[in-house]
Amino acid sequence: QGVSYGFDKNASLRILSYEQIGFSLSVELSFQNKTYSDIQVPLIGRHNALNAAAVFGMAIVLGIPEKDASGCFQDRYLRGYQQTV
Repeated sequence: QGVSYGFDKNASLRILSYEQIGFSLSVELSFQNKTYSDIQVPLIGRHNALNAAAVFGMAIVLGIPEKDASGCFQDRYLRGYQQTV
């Protein structure tokens, strides 16, 4: 069974809010009757809030603990992103 996600109020996994803080995002999600707050993503832009929601939701569906699902974004440095050229 698929899971819809996004900003729409009818999405299964809904982005309640996101805030750009410097070069990172703080995202709040609602999924399976639970709210997940303060998910920190070291990327910028609305599109990356959507990407993070998809990854987080997939992790939860696969049974990965919330702490690990939300923390997965912190341990990764994406080479080439956010570098001055």
